[in-house]
Amino acid sequence: KLVNIMFLQIVKIKNFRRLNDFQITLEDSINVIVGENNTGKSSIIDAIRLALGGWGATGNDYVWLSKDDFFHLPQKGKFEKNLQIDLIFSKLTDLDKGLFIEALNYNPTHPEKSTVSLHFSATYDEKNGRITTKRWGGDRDGTKAAVDEGAMGFLRWTYLEPLRDAIAALAPGKNSRIEKLINALTQDSDKEAIEKIFKETNDKLLEEPLIKRTQTEVTSHLQTGAFSQATQIKASEYQFERIVRTLRMVLMKEYPGATQDEKNEDFPLETNGLGYNNLIYIAVVLAELKSSV
Repeated sequence: KLVNIMFLQIVKIKNFRRLNDFQITLEDSINVIVGENNTGKSSIIDAIRLALGGWGATGNDYVWLSKDDFFHLPQKGKFEKNLQIDLIFSKLTDLDKGLFIEALNYNPTHPEKSTVSLHFSATYDEKNGRITTKRWGGDRDGTKAAVDEGAMGFLRWTYLEPLRDAIAALAPGKNSRIEKLINALTQDSDKEAIEKIFKETNDKLLEEPLIKRTQTEVTSHLQTGAFSQATQIKASEYQFERIVRTLRMVLMKEYPGATQDEKNEDFPLETNGLGYNNLIYIAVVLAELKSSV
């Protein structure tokens, strides 16, 4: 059970993929959705992602709508041009009520039963093939109040894809899971310390004879004729944001009886099994989520 944490209690879906008119009630704990293949389990998850938008996502998890996402029965010539997804959150704290004031459904008799509701709708225009969307909050009649994007960013969520490629997700690069976790844990003093380490490493590297010879050879070819361009060989950029994009996760040989030299040796994730790599991936994601709560 979640203690004093707002949670998603009800999901209503109309005309999204196979879900013509669907509602599910969730518990404030772990929820498991079980069903046969091709019955709409993934569509429930994608509908929630779609309604939440990308503000609170921890990755590039936004769902892009297409014509095929609207409920249709080709054999009966039925095609719905409008879809809607409603999310209802319960167990609100006073802070939640203030943060999501535009989406608040306040219950003056029983304040503890107040809810926050977020709504998403989309319409398909057959003439030009365009899809228009709208997102609003609250259940007040005659009004569709826009929800503050800053508030939406507090609804933190992540999507773990089925059969995900853990190695690719943990690999160095922009928006890698390692970069996201480090950024979530970073303080200003951390940035200064790491930038200093990389700057000192680059300075030492430039003093190495091999690097000097290589630099001289490249420069001699660049400065011929009218063309002149200065270059420099570096181990890495020493701006913090660029540094964390180069960091990678490796495996360590820490088994019983291993020598100190063996413990200092690392080997790539590619040598690990899929199941263990997925566990590493999940551990990184959970650590990131914990740091943002």
